[in-house]
Amino acid sequence: MNYLRYKLLCWAIICILNLPVFLLGADKKALVLNGIDVLVEENYKSLQGKRIGLLTNHTGRDKKGNSTIDLLFNAPEVELISLFAPEHGIRGDKDQAIIEDSKDAKTAFFKIIDNGKTELIGAKLFSGRTHQIRAHLSKINRHILGDFFYNYKGNYTQRILLHSSLLYLKHPTTQKHLKIYAPLFEDMLLFLHQNFYASQDFESFAKNFILPLQDIYLSKFT
Repeated sequence: MNYLRYKLLCWAIICILNLPVFLLGADKKALVLNGIDVLVEENYKSLQGKRIGLLTNHTGRDKKGNSTIDLLFNAPEVELISLFAPEHGIRGDKDQAIIEDSKDAKTAFFKIIDNGKTELIGAKLFSGRTHQIRAHLSKINRHILGDFFYNYKGNYTQRILLHSSLLYLKHPTTQKHLKIYAPLFEDMLLFLHQNFYASQDFESFAKNFILPLQDIYLSKFT
């Protein structure tokens, strides 16, 4: 496929995604669907086998609020290879005339427990950018304890209370799914015990504490 034909293909698909489709029921009440909702209902049949580009921003969502980017990225037999942004960029946070090319970044946050002052949260990364978790939290005015670089203003000064607990991946040779757990360091266990789980014996807590992060994530987002 030559370059011009490829560009035209991308723009044709972009136009389809932004054209509303009108469905008239027997009672003559009109149901209006965006193009992305039609694609979801047909399981992306018209896009399968294609490499596509998408013109969108943070408002591009289906009727359930799912990001158009995420839907097309995970669509079966569809390869989303490029994102094009209008004014203010993909996330709507750029206030400049010219926006340079960049890579998209996504993090899903979910609350595990809170005590009214502090929250223990989990984070699932869909990309790997420098300081991604810290930058995304700072963007929504939330800050990790001890992270003064990203504007934490509290009294905890020991270290940043951020821990990579679970890594799961597909082995490149055997194709087996691997899960690798990293136990918490004692200082973080002590903080969690004092602030969230003080009713438990510390030795027993420290020995047995593990968070089923993947299960918690699925319960929040599925």
